[in-house]
Amino acid sequence: MYYHYVGSGNTQLLVVTGRRHRGRAGTLVVVTTPADVDRVERPAWWTQIALIVAGLWIYDYIANLSPLRRAAALANGTAILRFEERLHINPELVLNEILIAHQGIGRVLADYYNLAHFVVTLGILGWAYWRHPGQFRMLRNALIVMNAIGLIVYWLYPVAPPRMLTAVGYVDIGVVTHSFGSATQNATIAAHANEFAAMPSLHVAWALWCVFAAWIIWRSWGARVLVALHFVATSVVIMATANHYLLDAVAGVATGAVGIFVAEAWARRRATKVQPAPVEVPVT
Repeated sequence: MYYHYVGSGNTQLLVVTGRRHRGRAGTLVVVTTPADVDRVERPAWWTQIALIVAGLWIYDYIANLSPLRRAAALANGTAILRFEERLHINPELVLNEILIAHQGIGRVLADYYNLAHFVVTLGILGWAYWRHPGQFRMLRNALIVMNAIGLIVYWLYPVAPPRMLTAVGYVDIGVVTHSFGSATQNATIAAHANEFAAMPSLHVAWALWCVFAAWIIWRSWGARVLVALHFVATSVVIMATANHYLLDAVAGVATGAVGIFVAEAWARRRATKVQPAPVEVPVT
């Protein structure tokens, strides 16, 4: 679904397009005033900071319980790896060995793993807040839902990443290349990481969200392709650095898809309640 405001002066229009509404394709046009636009478009910045802080606090709380769940996490990680091996869908070790043999590339990809998901995701979210506020709430809500799913699974089903299964032959690329955020470079950041949050991969979920966000806020195919490449790169890097299994990536895609679906459904519901008398115009 696409949301944008058109017009100026005392009357502006909230236009909702791109999805079925009331059983048929169409455009829902709702008349609002400038005051309504300001209130609906862009929430106060401090409330969004508060949401981020609350999310980080919950994540940190669960991370602090990690030592109590080590045995279960290692057992679950081993089970996932064995399941992949039975299905012959376990490329993680091969990818990891490539980076072990080419540690210069490994350092770059390890830094990419540690930094890109924050920089790209928050960059797009900030751009949406500033330049596309009509889309911001839905995009923000999608991230909230997928992170909530991730935290619930982390709590119920802790999974150790491949890099902890050293007996199998995996190597922690971040540690051996001294990448940013690794225990050898920044112990403070590493100490706050949830070691047993492999399933699902929120790196992949966030990267999928970036593709979705880029598609609806940018018309440039160049920008869209770059973000799509970020999704592909992230999906490969998480396995090559031994931070996730292939099934973690699959679960990450599912988590991202659910988050987007729920946020869009909620946005459609809110759009129909903005004004009591909307006017529907067929799309040509």
